[in-house]
Amino acid sequence: MNSAGASDQIVLGDWVASSGVDIPTIPTYVITNADQGVIASFIALTGEPVIATVTGTSVSVGPGPSIAGQNDAVAPALQAEDGSYVGTAYVGDDRTPYIVAFDESGTVRWTVPNDEPKIGTDDGGVIAKSGIMYDQNGGASGFSVAAAIYSWTSGAYEIGSVHRFPSPPQGFALGWFPSAGDFGLLFASHFPTDWRANDEVKNDILNDKMWAKFARSTCASILSQGMSALAIPNYTLTAIRQKERQTNFYYLGQSNVGALTLQQVTGYELSNTQTITSYLGGANAATVNMGATKQTAVILKAGLLPPLSIPSTSHPEFTLVHELILHAWAAQPDDVYFNNTFFQQKGLWRPDAATTWITDWLSTDCTCTPGRPGTTCTANTAKW
Repeated sequence: MNSAGASDQIVLGDWVASSGVDIPTIPTYVITNADQGVIASFIALTGEPVIATVTGTSVSVGPGPSIAGQNDAVAPALQAEDGSYVGTAYVGDDRTPYIVAFDESGTVRWTVPNDEPKIGTDDGGVIAKSGIMYDQNGGASGFSVAAAIYSWTSGAYEIGSVHRFPSPPQGFALGWFPSAGDFGLLFASHFPTDWRANDEVKNDILNDKMWAKFARSTCASILSQGMSALAIPNYTLTAIRQKERQTNFYYLGQSNVGALTLQQVTGYELSNTQTITSYLGGANAATVNMGATKQTAVILKAGLLPPLSIPSTSHPEFTLVHELILHAWAAQPDDVYFNNTFFQQKGLWRPDAATTWITDWLSTDCTCTPGRPGTTCTANTAKW
C-alpha cells in the first residue's frame, strides 16, 4: 500500500483508483471478498480505520471496523457465508487480541477479548484458536477439537503428535476464505469448498491405507492396461493421488452445498450457473470439468457418505474411485469404457443405460459385473 499524496490514490496490486483518503504505507490487511475481489483494512493518516473494497478495476472506500483501544486496523481472517468478516484487533499496550466480527460496511457486530478466529462454521459462528466455539452473536457455545493442528487436506491432528482424530461434528462454513490457516491450493480462497466432503473422502476413505491396498489389486493392473488400450498416457497411482489432491468433493447431504453452481465449484473455469443439485439429478455422483490439469469437482448425492466419524457400510470407495480415476483424471465418459473391447473382456458389462455398472464392476476388483448372465460374482467384495 502506498501513500496517496496529492493524487489521493490507493494502490492495491495492479488496481489504482481515486479514493479521497490519504493512505499510509503500514500496515494493510487484505482478504478476498467472495468471488468479487478483495477488501483491504488499514488506518488512514487521519488515524481512522478504513476499508477499501476492490471489485474488478474499481475501488470504494468507507469506514473500517473500530473498537476502543485498538492499536492498528482490524485484520480480517475469515469470511462468513453471509459475506461478513471475522478478524483480529490488538488492544492496549499489551496488544491483547480481540475477535472482531464486522460486516462489509465496517460495522462491528460483536467482539470477544483474549482470543483469535480460526475456522468459520456453517451456523454463522466461529471456532477460535483457543478451541472455544462462538455462535453468530459472539456467545460461547462449546469447545471444539478444531483447536488442533489441521493439515492442508483438513485432517485434524493433536499438537505434537501424528495421531489424527475425527473431524468435529459441527460443519465448517462454505466460503471463499472460511479458515485463517493456510491449507494450500485445495482450499483456495477464490471459490467455495466443502470441508466435510474433502476431509472425509481424502482422509477417511481414499486415504494412504486404501491406496496401498489398491496398488496390489487386480483393478490396479487392469486399469493400467486399459488406459494403454485407450491410448491414455501417464497412468500411475502417483498421478491419481496428485489429481485427488487437486479435486474438490461436494456432498449434497450437507446444508447449503447444493446451491453452489458449476461455475463456482470449478473455480470459474466453467461459466455454467446451473446448481450442482440440478446437475447431479438422480445420479449417485458426477464429475464436472474433467481432466488432470482442470479444476475438477466431484458431486456426491446425499446419503453416499456416512455420518461423521461413523464407519460406512455403503462402500463409497468404489463410487469415488470410479469418479476420480475414470473421469476426473482420465477425462473420459462412461461410454468409452463400456464400449472398449479390453474392458469388456475383463468382465465389464452393461445391460441398460445405467452407469453404476462400472461401480459394481470395480467393487468386484474388476473381475466381473454382478447380475451378468452366467456369472456368480457379488458386489462390494473387493478388498481395498
